[in-house]
Amino acid sequence: GYGGALAAGAVAEAVDRGHALVVMPGGPGDDRWTGVPVDGLIVVAPVMGDPAVTEARRRGLAVVTDGRPPAPEHSRVPYAHSDMEQGVRLVMEHLAERGARRVGLLTGPSSDAYTRDSEHAYVRWCAGRAWPATVERAGGGEPPLDAARRLLASERRPDAVHALHESYGEAVLTAAAERGLAVPGDLLVTAMGDGAPHPELTLLSRSPRATGALCVTLLIDVLHGGRPEPRPVPCALLPGASTAVGGERGHARPVPAPRTA
Repeated sequence: GYGGALAAGAVAEAVDRGHALVVMPGGPGDDRWTGVPVDGLIVVAPVMGDPAVTEARRRGLAVVTDGRPPAPEHSRVPYAHSDMEQGVRLVMEHLAERGARRVGLLTGPSSDAYTRDSEHAYVRWCAGRAWPATVERAGGGEPPLDAARRLLASERRPDAVHALHESYGEAVLTAAAERGLAVPGDLLVTAMGDGAPHPELTLLSRSPRATGALCVTLLIDVLHGGRPEPRPVPCALLPGASTAVGGERGHARPVPAPRTA
């Protein structure tokens, strides 16, 4: 997944630069890292008022983040970020080239920078072409399949869907099969995915290994007294069967049940 690939890229870059890197699982409220002597900290996907960022700054540690810190008090923290403006444009142009004109966006309850930036870029892209913008959001704890079913049952059903997580894209494939919609003939589907290429899905990758390496570069710069500017990492499109040219119409593609995470 994204975190593992980001960590791999960060470790490789740190070793190449003569530094050791400790990778620890964590989340909001998890302060286990405070028991490890470190010179600096990389915080992945910071949340509003992220306590790890706050504590690192209080201790005078160098800190950078993967993704823009959403809290105003952390606005001066250097960060690497996936270029979602470029990524969303890439996937929307891909869908438009395949004939889509009503692209729905399937997203989740998270309010992190990746989700917000993706939604804003999608709405702007649609507005620039006078296309309808339809955002379907899965609620906290709600199976993404339920949200996918709502999206495909809407009065003006999308002819394409971009999902912000790979498991959400799998949910769209399942919901389409339930309704007898052929993918890609009747419905084009793309999803964000940062692991291996998916046999059924066209994926938009945030290039996590490159992001991890860039986070280390920024952190070393801060450790040496620098004040680096935010740096974007371009996304990459990994074409799959769900947007293949010449897909059959009228025959729903059998797909596996979506993953729950």
